Amino acid sequence: MKEVAKTYFKNIFDQSVEEDLLAQLHSLEHMPRMFSLDDNAEVWRHVTKAELEHILQHMPKDKSPGPDGWIQEFVSAFFDLVGDDLLRVVEESII
Repeated sequence: MKEVAKTYFKNIFDQSVEEDLLAQLHSLEHMPRMFSLDDNAEVWRHVTKAELEHILQHMPKDKSPGPDGWIQEFVSAFFDLVGDDLLRVVEESII
């Protein structure tokens, strides 16, 4: 079994880049799916400004995402000023 597996993968990696890519894509057909098509659509959908504000309101208070991050209260207090920019950052992170 060890030699069969070794030969199989050696043949895949010895092929040209185009053939290698096709083999990789073909192997994905045999991988279990972690997300349904509906889950996938939900992950890629656009976030609304109202959703972003709702999430901020439910985040723990007096916490920041890092040592030099802005605390939740600041972002919530100035959401009218920073909301559009924050939403743009969230949208760009999805791409």
